[in-house]
Amino acid sequence: MSWARPTPIYESLPALRRARWIGLVVVAAVVGLSFAQHPAPSLSGTGLGVSLSLLLLIAATITLVRSDEPALIMVSIGVLIVSSAALVWLQPSGAGMAGLFVAVAFAGFRLADLPSIVALVLAAAAFVPAAVHADRSAGAIAATELGIFAFYLLARFGRSAAEAHERTTQLIGHPVVCLDRRRERASAACPCQGRKQTSPSRRW
Repeated sequence: MSWARPTPIYESLPALRRARWIGLVVVAAVVGLSFAQHPAPSLSGTGLGVSLSLLLLIAATITLVRSDEPALIMVSIGVLIVSSAALVWLQPSGAGMAGLFVAVAFAGFRLADLPSIVALVLAAAAFVPAAVHADRSAGAIAATELGIFAFYLLARFGRSAAEAHERTTQLIGHPVVCLDRRRERASAACPCQGRKQTSPSRRW
């Protein structure tokens, strides 16, 4: 079984499929805010690195929104983590860490337990050197790390709730289907049973 293969519950519930568009909105906000930071996106110097990081961030997010290919999902989450950490490194006051939140949320929704935990650890580890280079305080680093874990847990809890809802729906519908099938089998086995119950009894 592929690590990145989307789970059946994810593919079957429209609510989870619509949730992925939230990530695209967050990344769009990160891109917009990056133009107000220093260095701003440009075609030379450090700004070029910012531009490339933003392009990778956008490409990875669009791929996660539109694609269900297992290999692309796994690679896109990795690219999203690396490009977000690069933004934190290059724009110390920017909002690049929001891309890490998006990455772990996608991992929580779309990956199985083990690969999603690997993505979580990778995101948490990638942020630390970038944050230290950006001269962020220990409190700010700890708060961001807690945010990464919180977004991951929210995504996992959301998927668990969707799975529980799907199982409940199946359990509620299953007895009705079974009862209808039993009635059909009973009628087929004894077609005259209904007439015997409706005909009046005669006593002499």
